[in-house]
Amino acid sequence: MAKTTYWAAEETEKCVSESWTRMEKFYNVLRASRMLDLYRNAYWNRYSGGRSGGNVGISGEVGELTNIEIGTYANLIQHMMTLILGQRPAFDAKASNADFDSMAQAIMANSLLETVMRERGLESCARTVVDFGLTFGMGRMAVLWDSFEGPVFRPPLPGDERGGSVDEKSGDVRLVPLTPMDVVLDTLKEGSHDHSYKMIRTWQNKYDLMAKYPELEE
Repeated sequence: MAKTTYWAAEETEKCVSESWTRMEKFYNVLRASRMLDLYRNAYWNRYSGGRSGGNVGISGEVGELTNIEIGTYANLIQHMMTLILGQRPAFDAKASNADFDSMAQAIMANSLLETVMRERGLESCARTVVDFGLTFGMGRMAVLWDSFEGPVFRPPLPGDERGGSVDEKSGDVRLVPLTPMDVVLDTLKEGSHDHSYKMIRTWQNKYDLMAKYPELEE
């Protein structure tokens, strides 16, 4: 019997091809189950002003009535977000031991948490995730490593493969809020916690990717 290799352990080309196939199956399930229609309607009701373009309509037998779009759904979500996010999250790292090193690490952890909240946009990202959760019924956050973030540790050099136009940075974490349409799950699983794989969809600038991977520019 021939040995079968798990699809995620295949070579890059085969792995990407199988990932694309599974992603298409996921979106086909969303269409067949009408969940995609639900998400679309939820989005348009959330941003109904954009759907109407702010236009004022006229109705009545002689045009005596003026019609405007009222964002009742958006207003309800905003009130719920105020209740949920009214108090700013306060993290407090606790040392598991009473020795000096553990106590010092706890102090450093609190400083890192505050830095992530303030400089890496954790607070604003969490707010967007709550908005997605109230709008679509589910919101997620992905923590990614972005090589284009962080301080510059090597400036562009003339004649290198990057064309001497891109600063090489040390990299840092990047927080990305995700809607239910951005998280591809295993459609054969019934529960929400036992998926054998998860794939996320994010939007990237193609020119940044070309600079990052010049060998794949074509």
